[in-house]
Amino acid sequence: MSSNEKKQNHYLLMALGVSSRQTTYKYKGRESRADFASIALLELMEAEERPDTVLCLVTEDARKKTWPIFSKELERMGLTAHPLDISDGDSAEELNKILVKVAREIERESRLTVDITHGPRHIPIVMYVLAIYLTSLQEVQLNGAWYGKLESRSEKKPLISLKPLLDLPLWFHAVRTFRDTGFTTALAQRFEQVENSLPYDSSRQKARWMHESLRKFSTNFEAGFPLELGEAAGLLNNLLGNHRFEEIPGLKLPLANELGDKMKEVVEPLCFGGDLNGAKCYKKNWKVGHCCPINFHINTKACCGLSSLGLGERASNNSIIGLRSNRLS
Repeated sequence: MSSNEKKQNHYLLMALGVSSRQTTYKYKGRESRADFASIALLELMEAEERPDTVLCLVTEDARKKTWPIFSKELERMGLTAHPLDISDGDSAEELNKILVKVAREIERESRLTVDITHGPRHIPIVMYVLAIYLTSLQEVQLNGAWYGKLESRSEKKPLISLKPLLDLPLWFHAVRTFRDTGFTTALAQRFEQVENSLPYDSSRQKARWMHESLRKFSTNFEAGFPLELGEAAGLLNNLLGNHRFEEIPGLKLPLANELGDKMKEVVEPLCFGGDLNGAKCYKKNWKVGHCCPINFHINTKACCGLSSLGLGERASNNSIIGLRSNRLS
């Protein structure tokens, strides 16, 4: 890292309850015995995935009863500990204050891991929604979410990854954006994440194809290039037809095939059907412009099929750059 580059902080966000007990936790075939799941998690993590700063939510009772034990363990491990004093969160107003306080502690473009094992029972949902919000507003990277399953019948309690639950809202946003506007940038970002989660071998190929194809489609859709959009739509349509989403390695998504089918329904009418030479003869009749709600809905004779797909409604296209067909003769 050069002297001009800022170190990317990696936070562990967790909470403490009012009691502790020695427990054996297991993770990736390894074990650690500790008073708190977070301590075991930190000990069992590989160095590159281990947070360097711990943000610990503590109520007044937790500060007195468990924080002294927890903080000593962190000091032993050479980690920085920051206790964040919070109320019991007995009202919506108190919960909002907790959200604001924690959000201010997490730097923009940092990394975040969450452990929801300990603390008051409603605090995990506070950490969950805040983590999702920070990924959007502050470009925070969510590295993982964990739960030490203390109620397990096994003597050795598993540390369970909850990462799919953090990813799902991001897919919700991407799918909703695509459904409402036809924009595929967010979907491309999701497939890029799937690609990056896989080893550097052939298993990445399908996710990479989908990621790159969605990027190309989005670029031309948003820029309003009709010929290029038709070509990009053709490429994407072929991929959607040849590869079922549930067969893509690393894509752990409910109703994945249904999402692929829905995308194909929208993309297919935008294709040139392979007749690019025929399509080029219409290029002189197209004019790129900003589609206001009125001319998009009324005056558009050919808008790449977007209006017929429900993407040309007045309420949803104030900021869409679209295509307006104007005869030049």
